[in-house]
Amino acid sequence: MIAVLTSSPAYRVAIAGLPLSTQNAASGSEAEAIVVIDGAAGWTTRAARAADQGAAAIVVADPQSGRLDELALRALAARLPVVLDRPHLRRDVVADALAGEPARSAPWAFVTAHCSAPAGVLSETLTDALGWLREIAGPLELTVSRGAGEGVLASLRGARGGVSLTVRRLGGAGPRISVTAVAPRRLEVTLAPGALPAVRWTDAVGASTPPARFENRERLSLRRAVSAIESNELLSDVHDYLADASIAAELRQAMPT
Repeated sequence: MIAVLTSSPAYRVAIAGLPLSTQNAASGSEAEAIVVIDGAAGWTTRAARAADQGAAAIVVADPQSGRLDELALRALAARLPVVLDRPHLRRDVVADALAGEPARSAPWAFVTAHCSAPAGVLSETLTDALGWLREIAGPLELTVSRGAGEGVLASLRGARGGVSLTVRRLGGAGPRISVTAVAPRRLEVTLAPGALPAVRWTDAVGASTPPARFENRERLSLRRAVSAIESNELLSDVHDYLADASIAAELRQAMPT
């Protein structure tokens, strides 16, 4: 049984949903516990402090890109498992999407994505959209970007082919991400407010969709942390996030003010 230290009501519910592997940290100590950290500004400092206090693993809920100390984060990820609970990039849904692809190394004919969100959450939404593109097309390099209206148009080079991305800053609507990739099967991923993530594969035979994922993000994140502790595994979450956030920062600079 692994103790979990958190002040989040949602994570306390997740602890109750994992009664055989987790329990509330009764002592309030970070030592040998999974420490859940709010991803608001300054989360990198709070995560490093928890690691210094002997945390067994760290979960960061809704990490904000902001100003990140890249060297400190990479050093942290080399010390203990760090799970980033990203609102639009669930690891289980990513695995479902990629499981329908027979040849993971073959190039795509094209990959295109659309990302839209209010200004207050655009940075995090864009970072997660880039995470989806990285998972599908491989490591990304930004080649061209230009501001257009309330957004930006971008062209990127992925390990498996070219990628186009449209980003829009909206008024009141919630964040949305859609990704389409073709080669030769067609993959469509849609994330919209109030709906479960949707994954759809289409080919000459017809369309297929994986079973819906009803497990909440908090329970999934705790399961990943427990698994990493038990297997003595370091995770790639931080390195992936830094790659996504770096390109997102470049695109934000290209957006009209």
